[in-house]
Amino acid sequence: MSARLLVILAVIMWLISHGCSEGTLDIEFGDEEFNSTPSVNDGNNNTATPIDTGTPEDTNSEDEQEEIPDCCDPNEVECTGEEEYRFCDPVGEFCGHWTEPMDCPTGFVCDPTVAMDDPCDPLCTENHPDWGEPCSSGDGICEEQGTLTECDGEVLVCDAVPGEPEPEVCNGLDNNCDGVVDSGDVCNRCLDDDFGPENHSYDGAPELAVGGEFNDLILCDNEAAPASRNWFYLGETDNIHLQLDWEAGEGPLGLEIRIVPDFGFPQEFDDAGEGSPPLTYQKSLDEIEEAYAVVYFRTDDKPVTGTPYDLTRPN
Repeated sequence: MSARLLVILAVIMWLISHGCSEGTLDIEFGDEEFNSTPSVNDGNNNTATPIDTGTPEDTNSEDEQEEIPDCCDPNEVECTGEEEYRFCDPVGEFCGHWTEPMDCPTGFVCDPTVAMDDPCDPLCTENHPDWGEPCSSGDGICEEQGTLTECDGEVLVCDAVPGEPEPEVCNGLDNNCDGVVDSGDVCNRCLDDDFGPENHSYDGAPELAVGGEFNDLILCDNEAAPASRNWFYLGETDNIHLQLDWEAGEGPLGLEIRIVPDFGFPQEFDDAGEGSPPLTYQKSLDEIEEAYAVVYFRTDDKPVTGTPYDLTRPN
């Protein structure tokens, strides 16, 4: 290699190492010119120097460019609405991609405080529209006031603790807390006898003949007078003889005699008066009369269980 050629190559290398690699380097070498810019053959043995157009432009439109999803922690969950959520799909080792929002099951809302594997909590959470509303628990005297702040499975319940029940008594209250006021017939434990309630008035009075008797009768105070009276028909007579018997601790009872005038309602004629059992009444009438006997309570303190009694008409 000639010395001249070596010098030219050395100059080229020096220029390249000093940042002069851009542009075109023209060096005369004898009758030839050395051009550092490469030529392009057009296929017809003609060469042309390419034009530097700079950085190639992105021919894809903005809509055609693929959107890179947000990076999220794999398996992370977040609420995207009251009743919808999305989770981070672990598509990569360190970075996941959010899924499209998904609806919670029917009756559930999204609760970000719930464990990540179950973002939709039952409606008994604080998201429930009735959360914190006033409520009560228990019936009758057991009822207590509270608020809707407790969960029983998937049901929102009251936080009030019902009181203790008591034995049911006839007082217009639900003492045993079964949801029924005065349940168990506590106010109606007195059951009418075979003649009741028809004989609560004279229209349904059974006939008590001479020498007859009615045993195991019951006088009830189910209603105000005169419904708590028992009537008995004595027929047409001029002699009345009756005996009323009951337990002394379950009275006192009274015996009243009524006479029917020519027209109208049986009117009071006489009363057997006060006394302990048995209470006997006997009287001869001036003439034959159509008569009734009426058994009634002589006290305002009437037992709710009723008063058993016997009524006899001796010969």
